[in-house]
Order: sequence, then C-alpha cells, then structure tokens
Amino acid sequence: MTAPWVYDRTGFPYLVVPAAGVAVGLLPVLKAQAELYLGDPAGPGDDWYDEVLAVGPRAGWRTVGAAPVRLILTGISAEEAVRLAGWVGPGYRLPDVREWRAADAALGGLSSADLDAAAAGPACHPAVAGVLARLREAGRATVAELALLDGGALEWVTRADPPPGALGRPAAVLAPGLILNPQAFDPVVLIRPGRHPAYGVRLVRPLAPGEARP
Repeated sequence: MTAPWVYDRTGFPYLVVPAAGVAVGLLPVLKAQAELYLGDPAGPGDDWYDEVLAVGPRAGWRTVGAAPVRLILTGISAEEAVRLAGWVGPGYRLPDVREWRAADAALGGLSSADLDAAAAGPACHPAVAGVLARLREAGRATVAELALLDGGALEWVTRADPPPGALGRPAAVLAPGLILNPQAFDPVVLIRPGRHPAYGVRLVRPLAPGEARP
C-alpha cells in the first residue's frame, strides 16, 4: 500500500502515522526550509542564521558531493525549534518521546520507492528529490539513512519533565563517540548552554479528524 503523505507550507512531506496520531517529517528540518523561514519578514533575521551556520556550515541540496549532515538545520535550541514549528503552521511542533519512536519505526519501515513517491508529489519542494539524490550519491542506501534517521542529527523531543531532550542516531562527525539506541535509551539532555552542532529537529503535526489513513 502506498504510504500516505501530506505536505507543509514549505512543500516538505510528512508521513501519516496513525499509531502515534501524528504526521511526521520525512526529513529533519533542512537548511533549505530554514532559508524560507529566514526570507519571511516574520523570520528570525540574518544574524540568527549567521550564528547557526557558524556551528553547522551550509551545504546546498543541488551540490553534488555535499556532506549529508550539512543539509540539516543543526545548532538550534529547542526554543528556536518551537518558534520555527509555529511558523511552519498551526499544530506543528516538536514530537514527544513516544511520537518520535513511533515515527522512527514507521519511517524505517517504508521502502525507497515510498520516499521517491513523496518527492514526486505535485506539492513537494524540489529540494526533497535533490536531497535524496545527494544522499544516494554519498552511498546511503537504507530508508533510515535516506530519511536521515541514521547518520543524521540528534532531534529535539519534549519529555514529561523539562527540559527537552533529543533522540536519534547522529553522524559521528556531529557527535563523536555517542552511540544511542533511541528506541530504548532516554533522550540526551544538553548540559552546557549554547549551540551544539548535533542538534536539529524533525517536526510533527497532529492528525486532523478524518485525515487520510493507510
């Protein structure tokens, strides 16, 4: 059965995950999306983006050989991720731990053809197909690798008790020595304040009544 996809205001695809009651981003938020946010008069401004890029340098999705992790918006705080989610649209937010784990399992259970179908949607931003192409050029073959669940960033999640934490299987270049099973381990809590190059976000949106189910 074809995976059910919906799209946000930037044209990026979200997988409908009925078990979690949310639609989850196929990809973590990319710099390509952040630049749309930046271009909005209500956005955070160039100084903010300069700070982010100082922590996580930019790679363009059109660039052959681009380092995959440089496509992801990293170096953002949980509070900044919440503001970005609010700009994406009503209901968009950080996942909680249960939602993130359900989304991880659902995305990981797709086929490569499912991802290509999402990228081929008429509402889809061309960066999605470009990013999938760049990831394949870099030798990423599994769906978890293509969705940047494996070898991506640590992704902000909300917890029952503050502060927020993060789950993921980050690329070694972003978090050297960190081996994390996000399906079993507790979220990583950032101890030192400031920007960290391993931290990004994958947004979710609660499913609307009657929204497409698989």
